[in-house]
Amino acid sequence: MSRVDAIQHGIRDRDGKTPAELLDEVGLLDDRLVAAHRIHLTAEDITRIGRAGVKLAYLSMGDATGGIIAPTRALVDAGAKLTIATDNMHADMVLLDLRRPHLLPHNDPLGTIMHTGHGHDVAHVIVEGEVVVRDGRPTRVGMEEIYRKGAAAAEALWRRAQGD
Repeated sequence: MSRVDAIQHGIRDRDGKTPAELLDEVGLLDDRLVAAHRIHLTAEDITRIGRAGVKLAYLSMGDATGGIIAPTRALVDAGAKLTIATDNMHADMVLLDLRRPHLLPHNDPLGTIMHTGHGHDVAHVIVEGEVVVRDGRPTRVGMEEIYRKGAAAAEALWRRAQGD
């Protein structure tokens, strides 16, 4: 799929089709496909993707930093399956704390997590069977040491910036 409108137009100019149409034509648009970057979609693309049962890897920060919101609700309503994408390739499980004001009410929890969730909402992370975050705190490093080193680095940077 295409996140950048220029790519979408390039494929259309080259092949006379949208990326979804092209994937469908060559037999790759089906329920085994996990697609990303599905922002610039036509209404027909959304219908086609939903009918095929495509799984969509959704990274809300991608939308937030790009200033464009993917049509996730329309895709899910059409039949696509939404998954949460992450850059942590080895995460077996991420558990979120949904008891946060910005995640309420829970009338559409997945949509709420996708559009307003943050890293600080992560309660626990299990990687390759090991709990690496418990109660929002890393288990492999001591937070006091991180705070101390961070403060020292910030002070040193501030002194350099002031010419000391």
